[in-house]
Amino acid sequence: MEKLDILNREEFIDQLVNVTEHISANRGNVSFAINGVWGCGKSFVLDMYEEKLSQIQSEETASEKYFIIRYNCWKYDYYEEPLIAIVSTLISAIEEKTKFFKDSEEKAKFLGTLKAVGISFLSLANSTIKEKIGLDLETAYDIVQNGIAEGQAAFNREQAYNVYFNLNKAIETLQKLLNGLSGEYTIVLLVDELDRCLPEYAIKVLERLHHITENVENIITVISIDKEQLARNIQSIFGEENNTDRYLKKFIQFKMDLKIGTVSSKFMEKYVEYVNMFDKTKMPFNDSVEEFIQVIFQNIDARMQEHIVERTTLIHKMLFSETKDYSFMCIELLMVVLYSCYNNIKKFSSWLNPYSNLFEDSRTHIPFDAFFNSKFQKSRLAVDSLHSEGNYVTRILESASSLYGIIAYVWYQVELSPNNGGDCYIGISNRMNPAQRDMLLDNVEELKKFSSMLKLIK
Repeated sequence: MEKLDILNREEFIDQLVNVTEHISANRGNVSFAINGVWGCGKSFVLDMYEEKLSQIQSEETASEKYFIIRYNCWKYDYYEEPLIAIVSTLISAIEEKTKFFKDSEEKAKFLGTLKAVGISFLSLANSTIKEKIGLDLETAYDIVQNGIAEGQAAFNREQAYNVYFNLNKAIETLQKLLNGLSGEYTIVLLVDELDRCLPEYAIKVLERLHHITENVENIITVISIDKEQLARNIQSIFGEENNTDRYLKKFIQFKMDLKIGTVSSKFMEKYVEYVNMFDKTKMPFNDSVEEFIQVIFQNIDARMQEHIVERTTLIHKMLFSETKDYSFMCIELLMVVLYSCYNNIKKFSSWLNPYSNLFEDSRTHIPFDAFFNSKFQKSRLAVDSLHSEGNYVTRILESASSLYGIIAYVWYQVELSPNNGGDCYIGISNRMNPAQRDMLLDNVEELKKFSSMLKLIK
């Protein structure tokens, strides 16, 4: 699925870049966090942030200013020792960034030393690596030796290298390499997917990152986290009495909070496959579909939004082959949002009937409750009659010019029906445009099928 900014992240990205520029100007060593709940789009933000930083050039050299390294913790968590994964990530990044080195000899020496450091880390967990990925230290050593003799020889002379040399020596060598790199570029180390790692491994990652960067200048470490989840992980390891804020300050100097965000107009672009199954000219109305989508998706994170659209698309394709109108699309999405996020599609029914207390308790936790109440009051639904007992209201949809009038009529027929709608009945006027009237009647029958299928597919 194409990556589009459907949550209006541009302002947050600009703030991140601005902070980074200030730190880089002072050649500082800073580690900070992008904090947000799981699924709110932190990885997407890192993608956009990386893209923007890659476009910034140094005023002195007119070349790229930032040397960016992207470390996916979860991708490499089969290594019990994170240092192995971190070095592997560094090697991959350096091999890809050919233009950051003046000549191939300099790059070969840099890589040779870095790979030798990686071998030393492999030696710390050789039995584990061999068991998990079938690669023992001797084989790995032979692979690394191939083609990097010059860098290996230089490293051997300086460190009296052997495969079991001291861990601290390896870390010092790694810091020296990073300092050499940060002399020309600001290193930006992006740490992603920490949330998905086991608690012990996540904490070890933080500690190892601190170890290898603490004596390096001109380096910025950006860690995406869910702070509350991370705090629970820390407490599960060190006990409830542990001061998690104080512990995290060892690794993270400050945080920038990433909210769930608001859906932008790019929603229609991102989910174009789904949107193309509908035709907005079939039954045009005056209300904004973009506003409707923004409202129903508020407080829903990016991953859940994708799940909702995928589920809606799947059911729609199974049931329908003909193009539907935009009101059909809106009602489908609303059904899936209510069913997936609020566990009960009937919660919506109370909005159609402000005279009934039947569903009152289920209305309190839906964030767009007041919005729909307001829209239904303004929609073109006329009160035609009131039963003599004073407790039965008949409402009639006079035209299809209001999206919310259409929703009110269709939803009532699909989810309540005249037989169990409490003290309110919603019908359709004989004076409506015949083509639109027929389309609405068809939509009711089709959406009954959709509603039934939605409840079957978990």
